[in-house]
Amino acid sequence: MATHYFFGIHVPEKTRAMILANCELQTAIVPFKKQTHPSDYHITLKFFGQLSDELRNELIQSASELANKIKPFMIDVEGIETFGLRNAPRVLYVETKLNQSLAQLKTMIEDEAKRLGIAKETRPYTPHITVARRFNGQAFTLPETQINERLHVVDFRLYEVRPNFIPRYHTVSQFTLKG
Repeated sequence: MATHYFFGIHVPEKTRAMILANCELQTAIVPFKKQTHPSDYHITLKFFGQLSDELRNELIQSASELANKIKPFMIDVEGIETFGLRNAPRVLYVETKLNQSLAQLKTMIEDEAKRLGIAKETRPYTPHITVARRFNGQAFTLPETQINERLHVVDFRLYEVRPNFIPRYHTVSQFTLKG
């Protein structure tokens, strides 16, 4: 199986603990076949799929330069939402608010990837933390609970997907925001 990569924001232990402590969210996870390991919680910035060694190294170099232009920032972690049908969702996730700093980081990454010949994402960006996926068909009601946490973003990372491991996402490179 080919190795896939993505840029993402690591979710720190404090925020992971708040997500795990939310009883309504833990109940909502039950009707899903795949639950995300807490160490794998992240906010995706750009999924690449397969990368040649050369392109991966170019992305690492570009990301290092980009991180020097952006200051650390905060992201509000809010409620629980889904992708897909309300009564049979594909993905259960924790919402994160798209603010100016996050939008700027996402845009800069997309622009740099495009410069390197990687297609730009055409779907609207919905920053989130996936907690479960692959609905199994049981009865489902979306809980109306809030997480109400602020996540301090001090870096972003290039992750390698390792499907046969737990946790699945391995940090290849970490880029500290210094702007």
